[in-house]
Amino acid sequence: MNLTTIAAFTAAGLALVDVVVNVFWGSRLTSRAQVEQWRRNEERPIVARILTLSEDARALYWPAFDAKQKWVVAMRADPDGGSQEDTKV
Repeated sequence: MNLTTIAAFTAAGLALVDVVVNVFWGSRLTSRAQVEQWRRNEERPIVARILTLSEDARALYWPAFDAKQKWVVAMRADPDGGSQEDTKV
């Protein structure tokens, strides 16, 4: 084999490697772009809805929490659940 043949095979091999690398990176970038598109279209609205529901749940939680705390205080004051006058016959 002469140097020209070796150079030709080397150039062909490098070109093939270049094509493979470009195809790999191109598909990787396409995949990443699809993931980003999915995040914009699907994930962000879902997260926004969860945060909205969380705020709604928090707004409903506080009155329920206050009512429970008042009930706990009342039960500690009178464990039987009634006033002193109610227990006398």
